Amino acid sequence: MTKMQKTLFVVVKGILMALLLGSPIWDADARAEEERESFLIQDVQVQGNSRVETSTILLQLKTKAGSRYNSRQVAEDVKNIYRTGFFDQVSVRAPGQGSVVFLVSEKPSVRKVIIQGNSKVKEEKIKDKLNITSRFFLDKKKLQAGIDEVKKYYEGEGYYDTSLDYQVLPVQENQVDLQFTVKEGEERLIREVRFTGNKDIDSSDLKSVVKTTRYKWWNSWATGTGVVKKEDIEEDMKSISHYYLNHGYVDAKVGEPKIQRIEHGIEVVFPIQEGDVFRFGTIGSEGDLIQQSKEKTIEGIEIRSGENFDLDKLRRDVFSVSEKFTDIGYAFANVEPLTNIDREKKLVDVSFKVDKGKMITVNRITITGNRKTFDNVVRRTLQINEQERFSSSKIRRSQELLQRLGYFDEVTITPEPAGEEGKVNLAVAVREGNTGSFSVGAGVASGDGFVVSSRIAENNLFGTGNSLSLDLNSGAQ
Repeated sequence: MTKMQKTLFVVVKGILMALLLGSPIWDADARAEEERESFLIQDVQVQGNSRVETSTILLQLKTKAGSRYNSRQVAEDVKNIYRTGFFDQVSVRAPGQGSVVFLVSEKPSVRKVIIQGNSKVKEEKIKDKLNITSRFFLDKKKLQAGIDEVKKYYEGEGYYDTSLDYQVLPVQENQVDLQFTVKEGEERLIREVRFTGNKDIDSSDLKSVVKTTRYKWWNSWATGTGVVKKEDIEEDMKSISHYYLNHGYVDAKVGEPKIQRIEHGIEVVFPIQEGDVFRFGTIGSEGDLIQQSKEKTIEGIEIRSGENFDLDKLRRDVFSVSEKFTDIGYAFANVEPLTNIDREKKLVDVSFKVDKGKMITVNRITITGNRKTFDNVVRRTLQINEQERFSSSKIRRSQELLQRLGYFDEVTITPEPAGEEGKVNLAVAVREGNTGSFSVGAGVASGDGFVVSSRIAENNLFGTGNSLSLDLNSGAQ
């Protein structure tokens, strides 16, 4: 074998070994190059910033004095500085002697915002929606978000075709003025709201569930109705779908509303595909059961086989079945309504699938907000005690009784994690109200002449839950 052949053999062998080990030879070369570049960093500097504090920039860096130079880490630091949104350009140089310098070029800041072309909406309102303050760093994404807010506000006021353009006017010391030119669209009030495709459900019924309504001169100015609002339109589509689901129309679809010009304004048209009416088919339960009985598990539910499908009834029944389990200690029982749609027979079979979870007991009861009332007054009213099995009905009853005492304006009882499996804490939060009263009266009585009476009463004396009242009467003939 010649010398050249031996050399070639060694090179090929090295390449094959590198490939077999999954470590390409050029990775080794890159690591070697990185090691040659590496040096001990003695100083990290930032140059080019005038408004952003150097300390703020240094907080974004993992490259620190005392560490070794790492080109990959430096590249990541550059990205982190960009992410602050304050800079147009960021670069790095290492002039030697252990120094690393980050060179930054700040984005211009806004000195002044100029609004022109507006007559329907006040300048202050537009500036508020733009949300651009002085010393604001010019950021096109935030700027566009502000413009979108202004357009949305105009739409809410009935000016649906409003546009907003801007110019960046450079001034001194890396500052700019932003000049906005508003082209206000015509006021387009809703003159009609229509529904198409609804054969069985009357339009008057649908109008009662949507927020989008025609303009009425006598109250729209106060209620803000009669103009197109994107949020209302989106919510109305959901409300119409929900209405149909509550009346048996499982396959009903609501299309994107059409907003079109008519004489003296606009009309909003909701396209609807009703589909057929479905009825409840078989109704059952599965999974964990009350006393191992499917019938007892769903006893008392609202939905009935043969009745029209009703989404709200089904949701209430899910809660009702869940309540049976939470009332006997399974605080985190999960009930899932499994549905099977038979489109040929127009039936919806329902099975309540129950996963009761683990039995839960009450670990500790804490009471907060009672600045005056003693804890024992609250505890003696509670229908559930510590180390007792969790019961949703007892908790609900406890809350009702505490509210009835008349000592508290607000009462909430909330289960909280106890840090121990199978247990929860109950947090009883109260907000105390005024429990005392004072009244004075005067009148004329036969035989007694002029009479003055007063009454002082306290329903929660010294926070003990006891009552005291004092009546004073005097008369003169």
